[in-house]
Amino acid sequence: MRITVRDEPGHPRLIVALAANLLACFGHLALPAGELRDAAPKLLRYRLLHLPARLTRRQRKRWLHLRADWPWTDDVINAWRAVKALPAPT
Repeated sequence: MRITVRDEPGHPRLIVALAANLLACFGHLALPAGELRDAAPKLLRYRLLHLPARLTRRQRKRWLHLRADWPWTDDVINAWRAVKALPAPT
């Protein structure tokens, strides 16, 4: 599917709706049943995407260093593990 964005009034709404759907799918696939899966998109963005971290590169690998004192670090790690455990699309 190809999406072409033009300078028309309806297209920003399309992009916002697409982002909201992607965040909802992420919550459904990666988060365990509970508070975060049923959370509003604003809360998910605050807890999972606005994460204080540092991305470094050494030994030909990329490392994401998470702050240990961030209250939702465990939620981010568990979500990452759930995404990695998903089967590859066929």
